[in-house]
Amino acid sequence: MLPAFEEPEIPQPTDVTRLRPLGRSRSVVTDLASGRTDFVLDEDDGVYRIESHGTTVDQLGWERQSIVDGDPLSYRGEVGWRIVQERDDWKTMVEAVTVVTCDAVSFHVETRIVAEDAGQAVLDQTFQRAIPRDLM
Repeated sequence: MLPAFEEPEIPQPTDVTRLRPLGRSRSVVTDLASGRTDFVLDEDDGVYRIESHGTTVDQLGWERQSIVDGDPLSYRGEVGWRIVQERDDWKTMVEAVTVVTCDAVSFHVETRIVAEDAGQAVLDQTFQRAIPRDLM
């Protein structure tokens, strides 16, 4: 027989100072003349400082999707995140953006990752892939 679990331990919350508040916005816009509909989502996780070690974190995310009514091959989706962390004399940034489109034969996925250290690029790489639709 297995021993019983001990009572759970809950750590004290991290002391955080908000420097920019959270923000969210969503919109759906349809252009009646073209039939194009755009969905836009912006996610701002704000800026905060973790007081125990002084690291500042800034996170922004977004999603954009569009399609023209009656034209499924016009679809385009984009999702991205940008995260900046800094403390004293160091600063890092990572941004990743993925775009999905399609044609009659394949879904096309392209992802770009950019990383910086102290404002200098240390990585800028793009990956591309075509995925067969297989009757989808």
